[in-house]
This record gives sequence, C-alpha cells and structure tokens, in this order.
Amino acid sequence: KYNKENKKTSESINLINPYLENLTYSDIISAIRTGDGLWGTIEVDPNYGKYHFDGHRDCGISYHPSETKTHNGFCPVCKKPLTIGVMNRVEQLADKDRPEGFKPKNAKEFKSLIPLSELISFVLHKSISTKPVFEEHYKLLKHFGNEYNILLNVSEDELIKASNKQLADLIVKNRNAELKFIAGYDGVYGKIVMDGKEYSEDEESVIKLKKLEKTPTQKQKPTVQKQKQVQKGLMDF
Repeated sequence: KYNKENKKTSESINLINPYLENLTYSDIISAIRTGDGLWGTIEVDPNYGKYHFDGHRDCGISYHPSETKTHNGFCPVCKKPLTIGVMNRVEQLADKDRPEGFKPKNAKEFKSLIPLSELISFVLHKSISTKPVFEEHYKLLKHFGNEYNILLNVSEDELIKASNKQLADLIVKNRNAELKFIAGYDGVYGKIVMDGKEYSEDEESVIKLKKLEKTPTQKQKPTVQKQKQVQKGLMDF
C-alpha cells in the first residue's frame, strides 16, 4: 500500500502453500485462521516504523525499552515523559520468562522485508513517488515478473546485470536480514543505514525545498498602497 500523505509504502503478505489445485477465497481465510496451509508472513521491518522505539522527537532522544527503564520513562533533556513505542508495549505484554528472540515451537515463518521501491529510493536518494524510482521499479518488475521474486529469489549476479551493484547488494542484504536501521521513534521514521550513510524519506523534503527556492515565482500584480489619512487638527478648519 502507498500512503500519499507521508509517501511511505507499507506491505504485509500472508503466504499460502499451494496445497490445493483450485485455491479459493475460503481456503485462504481458513489458512489464516487455523494455520493449516499457511507458510508464514512477510512484513516491513518494524524498525522502519515511526513509533518502534521510545523517545522524544523534540529533544532527539531515542531509547530501547531497556534504556527507558534506566531513565524511569522520562526524557533526560526536558524531563517530560517519553513517548512509548510499540516495542516497549510488546515487551510489557510478553511472558516475563520469555528470552529475547524466542520462537514458539511449530510457529509459522516470519520474514521482514523493505519494499523494492524503498530500496530503489535509498540508492537513487529520491522520493519513491519520483519518475526515476518508478522507472527503475517498473523495469525490474518487467524483467523478473514480480516484486517478491526480486526480493526473495533472483540472484545477485542477475540483479547486477539488470540494475546496478549497489541496488543488488541492498536487495540481498534485505533478503538475508542484514540491513541495519536507526529505529523510528515518536513520529520519526526509521532510517536505513548502509556504509555509514543514513537515509530517510523525510530528507527528500529538504531537496524539494531547495528546488522550490530556485524556481522563479509568478509575477504579481503591483499593489497600490493607499495613503494614510492624517487626522486634522483644530487649526486646519
């Protein structure tokens, strides 16, 4: 899905095993509800969301839930309560004796992926809604069939031939859960970090502002200023 307001894509998909020759809508619902025939789920990495960690945007403070505890839930800069993120809430609801990274027995597969358009946007350093990003996205889809085939199956060599080394490397890192993030917090989206460089869609607004400054403004009609009337004194009459 594409959000026009913040220009972010968010994707979620449940993968159903093709165990029936004619898969029906009822089969899909049953697989999601019961788990029978469900391979697993693919989601955008939660670190990329804008309320994953705890923090305070105005002061630039971002904390893992364990760090929030050491500060008693308050911002060390302004002393106001921190905005609690999703990860903290998950930890509150989880079993207290559950180790970090615990996976229940017979649990379905779960994979985190950043959408292809976001990866292209990172490489080109342009908004996902721009023409260069769309053209590269369309070219790869036309060449390899569909987005999940690109993100999960196409080899690095094939990706390099169809695109470039940097994008191919990013797609493979995405596939192998090797991407690094600065987690989002208090309304600030998470950032992908690669080779020491950060990128977030929010930075595109700075580029747009610079372009607008260079764009000539339309000529405005001259305005006629009315002369301010001076109050007459008694001797003027």
